[in-house]
Amino acid sequence: MVAAAVDFPPPFAEITPSPEAMERDRSSLLAGFRALGDRHLLTLRLSPPWGGQGLSQGAFFDYQLALARHSGTLAFLQTQHQTAAAFIAQGEQEALKTAYLPAMGEGKIGVGVGYSHLRRSEPALQALPLSEGYRLTGGIPWLTGWGIFEAVVIGATLPDGRLLFGLIPFETGGGLTLSEPLAMVAMASTQTVSGRFDDYLLGGDRLLAIHPPQWMAQKDRENVLKGTAFPLGIAGGALDLMGGCPGVEVLEGQWRDCWGAIRGGDVGDPHRLRGEVIALAGRCTLGAIAFARGAAIDPNHPAQRLYRELMIFTISGQTPLILGGILGAITEDNSTLTHIP
Repeated sequence: MVAAAVDFPPPFAEITPSPEAMERDRSSLLAGFRALGDRHLLTLRLSPPWGGQGLSQGAFFDYQLALARHSGTLAFLQTQHQTAAAFIAQGEQEALKTAYLPAMGEGKIGVGVGYSHLRRSEPALQALPLSEGYRLTGGIPWLTGWGIFEAVVIGATLPDGRLLFGLIPFETGGGLTLSEPLAMVAMASTQTVSGRFDDYLLGGDRLLAIHPPQWMAQKDRENVLKGTAFPLGIAGGALDLMGGCPGVEVLEGQWRDCWGAIRGGDVGDPHRLRGEVIALAGRCTLGAIAFARGAAIDPNHPAQRLYRELMIFTISGQTPLILGGILGAITEDNSTLTHIP
């Protein structure tokens, strides 16, 4: 069996409800999220004055891997909250830091993010500067955590192409209309909705940052391997289910090789390595499905849950180069990276 990659967090098995309950039920997921807050595990990268533990990038990677190994759904939810905390901490609004960060660390306030649409060539949400702030018009297709998070960090495009980030209440009103939760075959409990902005006023006191037009593309290049913690965690969870199944040691060896390459900096092509990790997780979850036999048909079976959760981590934060890396790993075709539009 693959050894745990980190011994920092407390045993996640102590967190209730079960991973299967958290994947399908919002109230169960909220209970799991608050359990992380009770353990002060929700703002780990922040400095101690703001309620964090100043965790290193490597230790944080292993933490997220270990959590995904227990519950991919809870790991997916909390990483958005941890990202939002970083936005607030790095901003210049001291009042927002004081009001949000300590409470976020304890899980008393939940904050999500909504800016994946900034990867699109055409602006989905536009921000027009005004004397009192910014007027937002357009839409955000994905906002995760409705009914769980109280606020959300949103991204919009200014007329000159720069990217604006601000903090808004996660609720309908003031020109923001939220949809009903979207139908999803995986992680439906995360309550993902879409949002429509019609002359929504973002006050200047809610502004977090303004970045150059290429900021998103630069962050994507820097963060290619950070996202591998989650499929590695899913793969580890699947290997745990298979236990001493004959032949599983081959997958365990591949898991250790991937983790070692990422944590040791022996990366080569990061997009291809991310693809290899996702392909490995696909083999592991498929193996767990086969090992469970007919029981895996039950949507509440752990193998079925892991299989579904991997779908989300396969597409999350995906760019054309990451897609090329995934397809290249699946097809074993090294030329795939250069042929994805």
